[in-house]
Amino acid sequence: MSLVEKIMGKNSEKGKGAEDDSFAGKNSPFIASARTGLAGKDDAILKRMPGEYQNKTVNDVLDYIISQSTTDSEIPLAQSLKNELEANGSIVVVNGKTASLKDSVSEYIIDKEHILPNGSTKKYKEIEIEISSVQQGGYF
Repeated sequence: MSLVEKIMGKNSEKGKGAEDDSFAGKNSPFIASARTGLAGKDDAILKRMPGEYQNKTVNDVLDYIISQSTTDSEIPLAQSLKNELEANGSIVVVNGKTASLKDSVSEYIIDKEHILPNGSTKKYKEIEIEISSVQQGGYF
């Protein structure tokens, strides 16, 4: 599903103008993406989150993204995310800032705008999560 489809939601009409959402409002769509440190932004799992997740932890958002990853293209990345999280020394970065899994995502949410194909602008909230782990190996 494209970013436009995630922002507009599953049941919206194609080409319909966006409502005038305020960034402060809870009605703005909340989009979260997760990827491993070696994956590019285009390879991230992108999900439209339920509104209540704006007040949950980074771990809760990751759990939701991983559990809702059901397409053939998402399953391998979801498994990689789980592996990275389970590794010793994993590092979580949310919107470019080092984060703890216990942190509230509300600390990291940024307000964004997307210009839709019909020229209207849709406001939404976003977080990008990147998981990396320190790899062990080499010669001792």
